[in-house]
Amino acid sequence: MLTCLSNNVGEEKGMEYSALPPIFTIEQAAGYLQVSVGKLRAELESGRIPGLKIAGQWRIKRRALDRLLDSTGGVDKKTEPVAGFLDTNHENAQAAAVSAQAELKTHRDSTAVETDYLKNDLSPPQSTSSARTVPSLGRFGARVFAYHPTKEIGYARLPDNRLVCLKSHHLVHRDAALFPGDTVEFDLEHSEKGLEGRDIRIISQSDEHPVSEPVKPEVVPPAMDYQPKPASLLSAPSQDGPPAAKATIPPGGTPKSQRLYQEAALARAEDRIEEARQLFRQAIEAGGGTQVYEAFFKMETEGRSRAEARRILQRAIETFPDHVNFYAMHGHMERRDRHYQQAEKIFRQSLDRYPRAVNLRWGLGQTLVQIGTEGSLQEAGKLFDSLEREGKLNKHDGLYQRFKVLQRNPRANKAYEFFQSARIRVGIASQRNLPRGTTDIVVDIHNTTFDEAFGLDGSFLVRCFQNKPRQNDLRNLTRFLDELGPQEHLGLQDGREVVLNPSLAFIAVPERGAVRDQVMSILSDNREAIVPLDDALFQKSEDLLRTIHDLLGQYLGQRDLYSSTLPVSGRRFFGRERLLLQLTDGVHRGQFLGIYGLRKIGKTSLIHQLRDEKLRGDAVAYVDLQASAALTTRNCNPLYWELERDLYLRLRGGTQKIADLLRLGRAERFSDLPENGGQASLLFAEDVRAFLDVLGTGKVSGIKRLVIVLDELERILPMAGQAGINGYTEFFGLLRGLAQTERYRGLLSSVVVAANAAISERGYWEGRENPVFALYQPVFLPPLPQDECVEMIRNLGKGMSVYWDDEDATSAVFTETGGHPFLARTLCSHIAKQHPQRPLQVTAQMVQAQIGPFIRSESDKLEQITELLRTNFPEEETFLQQSALEETLPEMPDEALRHLLGYHLIAAEGGGYRVTLNLLRRWLRRRAGVRE
Repeated sequence: MLTCLSNNVGEEKGMEYSALPPIFTIEQAAGYLQVSVGKLRAELESGRIPGLKIAGQWRIKRRALDRLLDSTGGVDKKTEPVAGFLDTNHENAQAAAVSAQAELKTHRDSTAVETDYLKNDLSPPQSTSSARTVPSLGRFGARVFAYHPTKEIGYARLPDNRLVCLKSHHLVHRDAALFPGDTVEFDLEHSEKGLEGRDIRIISQSDEHPVSEPVKPEVVPPAMDYQPKPASLLSAPSQDGPPAAKATIPPGGTPKSQRLYQEAALARAEDRIEEARQLFRQAIEAGGGTQVYEAFFKMETEGRSRAEARRILQRAIETFPDHVNFYAMHGHMERRDRHYQQAEKIFRQSLDRYPRAVNLRWGLGQTLVQIGTEGSLQEAGKLFDSLEREGKLNKHDGLYQRFKVLQRNPRANKAYEFFQSARIRVGIASQRNLPRGTTDIVVDIHNTTFDEAFGLDGSFLVRCFQNKPRQNDLRNLTRFLDELGPQEHLGLQDGREVVLNPSLAFIAVPERGAVRDQVMSILSDNREAIVPLDDALFQKSEDLLRTIHDLLGQYLGQRDLYSSTLPVSGRRFFGRERLLLQLTDGVHRGQFLGIYGLRKIGKTSLIHQLRDEKLRGDAVAYVDLQASAALTTRNCNPLYWELERDLYLRLRGGTQKIADLLRLGRAERFSDLPENGGQASLLFAEDVRAFLDVLGTGKVSGIKRLVIVLDELERILPMAGQAGINGYTEFFGLLRGLAQTERYRGLLSSVVVAANAAISERGYWEGRENPVFALYQPVFLPPLPQDECVEMIRNLGKGMSVYWDDEDATSAVFTETGGHPFLARTLCSHIAKQHPQRPLQVTAQMVQAQIGPFIRSESDKLEQITELLRTNFPEEETFLQQSALEETLPEMPDEALRHLLGYHLIAAEGGGYRVTLNLLRRWLRRRAGVRE
């Protein structure tokens, strides 16, 4: 039982708390806790106090002890000092086992386990009070952090920090061998000396030591190309020559070297790297065994000191020419450095002397996979087949799994290796209906430089073509990207699911020049970007991230993301979040909303964003009337079918039962309907009522209301001198009647989009009462505020290597365009075209220099804005012209003033009004003959 320990612990020993070391020896920890060394050792061995045994010496973190003392109340000197220090229940032990199994499943790379405790501020999870409860938990997974080849004993730690002994004779495959970094699973048992693993199975190996079989050593080392040992590697040899020249050094080393090795291992664990380096050198000079060389080599490779690591390995081979693992370690080091030809040479020369060595055969197979030619993959397959026949194949190895998937597409294998070597995470997409010779892989790019330079972050598709792709292959790829939903998941072979960033995809092809014209055509016509990679690029081995960065700049700089005449949504939509929330709230309260605004102000983009993002939990029926067959037939019958068909297609599959209520929508074509669709209005009315009745029960999962959305509404109404189509009053009369039906309250909403607000303002149409007069609440769409306009300009520019770091430059664009999104994008596009160099830094001077040329060359864009007034409100156009010319305005009628203010074309200033879009003001003055 622990009780309060004085905050001045240690002062009885004459120590100041601040002077205590952060890491205790067992003697220091015993004094700190005021218990005997023997009792503390027993607690450490049982795992009830967190500690780490490094090279036979216990090390305990002071901070971990402080946390344990705080959590338990301290040490009761009248009772057993530390017993029961971390007692917990069976569930905690079970949770630790589950954690170990999860780590085993993911096979994540990690740093050496033995250093985690000392390098990081970690305290282990609580353990069980007795190891006797462990066997009931089944098999455990862990990573080997130490192995003594002479004793054939390894060590691993459970997730709760307890030490497990792993003896080689308990391996399932008796001819295998453990190695630090291997991931293993085992049955946990309690022996007299502590926890021990039985029925040990190696799940994945360290790169430096795959599963291997003991090989009978040969006296003659393989003939390999090694450089002479530099004299600076180790201390000066004695007169009798260095120990490396003697053949009498036992594999375990001399006693003196073992002591120095323990000190070196401790220094390395405590991050005293230079001291560890000197101790390792002294251990070698004192007659170090194989373990000293292996540990020294691993430390230098982890520290990226490749030249030093090679010299260590050279000395090791000279000293122990029959130790086959040194040759495997050399080959794996060259392989990880992408020196594949050198690695292949090392493995082949070694296999000439040790033809049955599993680790050498496995290393050669891995290297051949990474070389990735058709011939090398075929040879790798033969090596793997022979290992499988012998029961020596590790099917969990990542390179083997990659080989199995990509062996039929060597180019996909090269692309995989290229990105992985650039330290970019790669996955293989689950195969879909792709043409023969085509494979998809996925790369996760989370790089600050790429994000800042191109606005790229996330998971990207890499489509790999074994042969030159056809134009249709690339079009299919852009279509696939364009149709990706905002949260659509793509499954990978490793079990992950990713959401692709559809703004860009790579293609792997034989030669980039052969597809350059096709790619450039896509870049100019589409919002999605395609960037080609080829075999020449895959052969590069230096500064791969810079290579990718330069390639993106070369291709993405050719795009003009500002020049887009199509509606946008999702990642391409900017701002208007407050308005979207306002509209969403209105729809959820069953309101009918009318969204009105100037041409190109972003009305359709807004409604797409509302539909796709904010109303995903609703059943939305959407029709763009400018593409409706109702304009051709001049009656509303096709409109009824189009609304139901759109709704049916959105609901089909996920909620098929309620979708089947839409009898009209099940017809694939309007012309398939009987009587040329003469009963469409009746079927629509009946189907919608049935649909709303089911919604009213509250039993439809995920759908709360029906929302009918009509874009370009003025196309079917009698305005601007055109006649309305037949049946429009009956259509809107039906909507109004349904909205006023008591049992449908809150279940039906509607949104219409138009440039002209007449649907909400006119009491009569063509002499008949307007059925929706005052039913649609008007919402005039304003230009973007300055912060949202600047965000749009900068984010779009980033994707084409055009940067707006000059705040005066973005302010100039906003002042000239008034935040009108189409005008702002068009002006930025014009400026970018005048300065084709990339990257481009835009200045305020560049903006001002292009104002005049823009007005002259893009006058049609400005005229589109006034078209609405000329067609529907000629009086308002006159007032706008007079404001631009700074003439004295006559008294404007309230309706005209409401329109100009609603469309945000004018704003009150002083005692009059000013035109808010400065470019429009300049253009109106120029049209009137005023030269500035």
